[in-house]
Amino acid sequence: MIAGPQDNTKAVVLHENMSLEQFEDSMKQAIQELKKNCEDIVIFCDIYGGTPFNVTSKLKLTGYEFLAFTGFNLPILMDLCFSRDCSLDEITERIKETHANSCTEINPIVPNEESEIDL
Repeated sequence: MIAGPQDNTKAVVLHENMSLEQFEDSMKQAIQELKKNCEDIVIFCDIYGGTPFNVTSKLKLTGYEFLAFTGFNLPILMDLCFSRDCSLDEITERIKETHANSCTEINPIVPNEESEIDL
């Protein structure tokens, strides 16, 4: 919606009734499908230590080749959508920069009094 349709992109969803094995199979299937058209694969996991992170780590340890990140958020997804022609090293640097800048405390920048700002 924000960045338009994206080719060679898969979302692997962990449903609450899915077993660990089912989720791992879904990840393997998505990787195999992407490898048909993609030289490099980047995987994003939401929470460090969560099931997607653990399955991704297991796949990496068993020989699957991909670049993986955890701590995924919408600004990172948008940046990646607009960085599709970058090298893996460039993508890694962009993601690190976006991640560092994507969470900001608003209290210091938004005044306490409604009269101090035009909404």
